[in-house]
Amino acid sequence: MTQKILLYGINFAPELTGIGKYTGEMAAWLAARGHQVRVVTAPPYYPAWKVGDGFRNGWTTEVMDCRGAGAPRNDDEPDPSLRAKRGNPGCLVVYRCPLWVPRQPGGLKRLLHLASFALSPDGQGRGTRQGAHGG
Repeated sequence: MTQKILLYGINFAPELTGIGKYTGEMAAWLAARGHQVRVVTAPPYYPAWKVGDGFRNGWTTEVMDCRGAGAPRNDDEPDPSLRAKRGNPGCLVVYRCPLWVPRQPGGLKRLLHLASFALSPDGQGRGTRQGAHGG
């Protein structure tokens, strides 16, 4: 049975250490098995405490085709972004929200960093309200 799954977390692939690595692998595994997976996360910044090369600290959407050998197929639509928009299985959609990344984290700065992510999906069509829920 296909499920609609929303993952919400500050760390995600392509971070190579910690929870970001495992969350990314889990999301890809679920999508490859035909589930409709949406992820709301931040741009990669850990462990360097700076936004990774090739990413910007702003609103972005990524669509990945994760269909594996055992995943249901809808080959009449080869474009993964269109498959995702139509709710087809095997696509992973990642919504990245901006956040404040301190150069030297600690104490209050770390709390402000986490709060900046918690407040970033603002209900203006960015983040969770329209994007991730398909509204």
